[in-house]
This record gives sequence, C-alpha cells and structure tokens, in this order.
Amino acid sequence: MVDIVDNTERVWSDVDPATLNANFLTLQGCMMEVIRCASGNNFNIPHMKKAVLTAKGRLPLSIEADADVVNAKLASEVAKNLEMSDVCTELERLDVVEDSDDEEFDIPSVLGLNI
Repeated sequence: MVDIVDNTERVWSDVDPATLNANFLTLQGCMMEVIRCASGNNFNIPHMKKAVLTAKGRLPLSIEADADVVNAKLASEVAKNLEMSDVCTELERLDVVEDSDDEEFDIPSVLGLNI
C-alpha cells in the first residue's frame, strides 16, 4: 500500500500544474452538469477553451457554481427526504400482527400515498 501512495505522489508531482488545473476545471464543470441533469450522466462535457484562456492569462483557478442550480437541487433533495421521512413515520405506526388469511393490501394506499 505504501508503494501505491508513494508512486501516486511521485506521478502527481511530475504533472504540470497547468494540466492539473485544466483537469480540475473540467471536473468542476462536469459536476455542475451532473447537478443540472438531476444526477444523471446524460450531459456533454463543458468546454471553456482553456488553452485560449491560458494563452490570454485568463484561465480561472475554479468555476463558480450557479447558485440557482445548486439551491434548486438542494431543495429537491430536501423535499424527497422529507417525503421519505413521512413514509418512514407511517411505516413505524403500522402494527404487524399474524394474520391467518392471505388478504393483500395496497401498501401505498394504506399509507395514504399518491404514488
């Protein structure tokens, strides 16, 4: 394991910092696209013409996240988690007993969910 860590650190120190910055900018752009497309992978890798920006001395060190996109995603996640919390609360209220007949229940209906 020590060899892997040592070799990884050595290789990273050999990589040009400009290349690392370009890679991390691409990663940041991809992360924003993943958020935009609801955590899927159906997106195009964003291109910002890093070579041109580097030549002009205008390549940023990081990409600023779109606050509206991030906040919308967070709000969506919170809403889903609250809904799941309601489901869990209803499940906790159920009283499980032995039943001799084989009656079937529509669980979402019993829980009052509109699924």
